Amino acid sequence: MENYQLAKIVDRGGDLTARWFVEYKYKHPETGKFVKFREWISAKITTRSGRYQKATALKASINLKLKSGFSPFEAVERQRTLKDCITSVLELKAVTCGKRAKITYKSIGGLFLNWIEKNNLSTVKPEEINKALAQRFLDYLLIDKKVSNRTYNNYLVCLRTIFEVLLEREAIDFNVWKKLKKLKVKEADITAFTAAECKRVAEIVPVVNYQLYAAAMLIYYCYLRPAEIVRLKIQDLDLVKGQILVKASQSKNGCNQVVIMHQELIKIIEKMNLNAFPSDYYVFGTSKLLKPGPREIAPTRIADAWREQFKKPYGFTKNIYDLKPTGNGAALDSGIDTRDIQLQNRHHSLDQTQRYLNKFRNKPGNVFREKMPVFNQ
Repeated sequence: MENYQLAKIVDRGGDLTARWFVEYKYKHPETGKFVKFREWISAKITTRSGRYQKATALKASINLKLKSGFSPFEAVERQRTLKDCITSVLELKAVTCGKRAKITYKSIGGLFLNWIEKNNLSTVKPEEINKALAQRFLDYLLIDKKVSNRTYNNYLVCLRTIFEVLLEREAIDFNVWKKLKKLKVKEADITAFTAAECKRVAEIVPVVNYQLYAAAMLIYYCYLRPAEIVRLKIQDLDLVKGQILVKASQSKNGCNQVVIMHQELIKIIEKMNLNAFPSDYYVFGTSKLLKPGPREIAPTRIADAWREQFKKPYGFTKNIYDLKPTGNGAALDSGIDTRDIQLQNRHHSLDQTQRYLNKFRNKPGNVFREKMPVFNQ
């Protein structure tokens, strides 16, 4: 079935005092219902023959366009300016994305909007952004804003996504940002704690701030991200089953997942006396002390507490999130199955986990030496 119904002339019974028009219908791309569209005949044409001549020509023109793939919805969308289109996408992302993604789109999209305005491009149509113009913006990031290669790539990916929305809504025919390549980025070294550093953390941090120590151990044993830790509520921790529910609204990948609590971690959490607080309180709900509270704190508060209360005062060099590769390395060296490490990390595949572990260690561990059978025995 066609998406359109061919045009017809509406002559109002030949009444020259009424407005004549040519009407056709087109199926709405979202609702699937036919919508009427009208092209009006000028009232300045005062004879029936003149109006029929004009209407007949208009009818033939419309039908030819319809048969050639013309869409009135697409035509309306393509009349919008680049600024209006980008603004609409940012408004859409603001109601469909998580908190961190909203901030990212607002920041990157906002900078792009400022740039097109300064370069008098606000009123151009989205399809007028060609490869050369897109590259000009990315060069502006490198030269004027002095961003790193990694930040450059983040901007490129974000703008690809924004224009992909415009492509889906038929405001453009192709996504020009896909033609542009990412810059090479040197992989960051994975830093793990030494045995001596682990001992210092275990001796000092529980005394300085016990809640901070508990947050650190959630990173070491459960591989939780700071954003996930600050969103944990007391009711998400099941000390009887020894597991933590990471809700879809809390996790990076938007899925409900469960991680296992080590017996030592359970003991640490038990000492926090969480039963004394309402179950819907956040486990770490206050900015500096990180004690339970009714409001979610910013993920940066955990790193701030680590830096201000432990790292600086005690001359420590490692960051709190370095405990994640430390925990992964310890699990690997102890012979824990890679599949279990994957599930605890909540990686989407074993390949992802293996790439992560390869960065941590590129030689056989002690388990190989201890478990490798002796030849001919």
